[in-house]
Amino acid sequence: SHSGAGEAPDVVGLPKRELAVTTNFAPLTCNADLTVDDCAPGGPSALSLKELLLAADPAVEALVPCGACAVVDYTDGEVVTIPRGVNVEGMLFFPQTASVELRVPHLFVQGILKID
Repeated sequence: SHSGAGEAPDVVGLPKRELAVTTNFAPLTCNADLTVDDCAPGGPSALSLKELLLAADPAVEALVPCGACAVVDYTDGEVVTIPRGVNVEGMLFFPQTASVELRVPHLFVQGILKID
């Protein structure tokens, strides 16, 4: 049995949920002035992804804060596992020099994802 009218149960017998239709998506205001230029070394909002991950608590999701730019500064094809995933509220920037395999259960992009 399921609880909602018109809901078909999924394979494990729980009701399926549908996403609500919304048209009010908008950029986060804290990223309004954020550009790729801010990601340059020494830029006002630049963060090293390596340093951000080293400082992050491995028991929680890694966060790229709103208004900040995390530059993917792995260049040797390294495999990096981020066990709790990544939430990008600012910008995650992959420059042309980036060479990495990120293994994550999720990568939520609420801000900006830029890949050159």
